[in-house]
Order: sequence, then C-alpha cells, then structure tokens
Amino acid sequence: MQTDDPKEQTESPRAFATGTGAVCQLVGIVYMIITAIYWFASGRLHLPIRDGIDNVAEYFKPENIVLAAATLNVLVGFAGGLSLAAFGIGLQGERRTGGIGALVTAALLILANVIGVVCCVAYGPAWFAVIIFTLTAGANTIIFLLAGHSASVLKKYPPPPDQSVVTDEWIEEYHQKRREKRGF
Repeated sequence: MQTDDPKEQTESPRAFATGTGAVCQLVGIVYMIITAIYWFASGRLHLPIRDGIDNVAEYFKPENIVLAAATLNVLVGFAGGLSLAAFGIGLQGERRTGGIGALVTAALLILANVIGVVCCVAYGPAWFAVIIFTLTAGANTIIFLLAGHSASVLKKYPPPPDQSVVTDEWIEEYHQKRREKRGF
C-alpha cells in the first residue's frame, strides 16, 4: 500500500527520477549516434541540390528548405542528445535541475522535429525524413513527460542533504579503526 508519507514507504519516491535519468542517458547517447549516422546518410536520402549553395540565404530557397530542415535537426539532435545524457546524470544524482533541463531539452527537440516535418511536407517529397522526424518527436514527447514528472517528484520529495561532510572527529575515528585493524 502506497502512502504519501515517505517514511512509511518501502521504496524511495525518488526512484522514478533515477530511472528517468538512466532513460535520458540512454536516449541521449542513441540520439547522438543516430544523428551522426543520419548526417552521413542524408546526402543519399534527400533529393540532390541542383545548384551549389554559395551563401546561407540559398538554404532557405524553396528547393533547398528540406536540406535546411535536415541540417537543423541533425545539429539540434546531436546537441540535444548530449544535453539529455548530461541531464540524465543529474537526474540519477537526484538533482531537480536535471529534470528541468531534460524537460526543456525535450521541448526544444520536439519543436525542431515539428519544424522538420512541416518543411519536409510543405517543400519537398521527403517522406522518409517525415517518418524519422515524426518518430523522434514521439520519443521526445515521452522524454518530456518523464522529465516533467521526475522534476515534480524531486520537488515534492527532495533528496536528503549531503552527508559526506568530513569532520575532524570522523578522521580521527577512521584512523583509530585503521590502527585497530593493523594491530597497532
């Protein structure tokens, strides 16, 4: 039977946040790997560019907008994956800022994926990219929900204060135990 009092619970109420941290780390690493693979393969997946791109403004021509959307999602996906992995470490350390950071990162990833879907549908027949962007938007939505719940759990049940404070008494006790083990 679950109660709201953390002293009466048999498991830590922060265990969900720790598990979410592991999920964020795994998903972040997978995102970095997938975006690196997609980056190298995207030249073969999209229609070729007719003319060479000489300046940044040419990326936003209607015939090149799909390429710009793919580039945006590769850059945001890699940076977002790295961020999710870092915030996952924070969640495993039961830091509320890790949950908030993962929440914001997932929201930005969702926004980039939606922009990619809209550009691929509106400006070119890049249906493979639409499928990829839609699937990653769904995965990012799940991460968004997990991170939001983890941040609220860590707000409601904050971790105990750090007890790794070393005092002179503790050092003396440690040395005394060590001397006893050695037989001095």
